[in-house]
Amino acid sequence: MARQNPTAWSDQARFILNGQPQIGHLFFSFHAFLNPLWLSLVVGWLDFLVSANEMARNLEDS
Repeated sequence: MARQNPTAWSDQARFILNGQPQIGHLFFSFHAFLNPLWLSLVVGWLDFLVSANEMARNLEDS
C-alpha cells in the first residue's frame, strides 16, 4: 500500500498506475502540459485584475 500522503502526488499516481506504463506515460505528459496552462491562467487573471483596476481609476477621474 502506498503512503497515504496527499502531498506525495507522484507516489500516489505511480501507485494508481502501477503496471500500466503506457497510461502512466500519458498521464505524466498531460500533467506536465497542465503546469504552463495553470501558469498562463494565473497570469491572465492577474492581468485582468490590473486592467479592471485601471478602468475603475479612469472612471473615477472622469
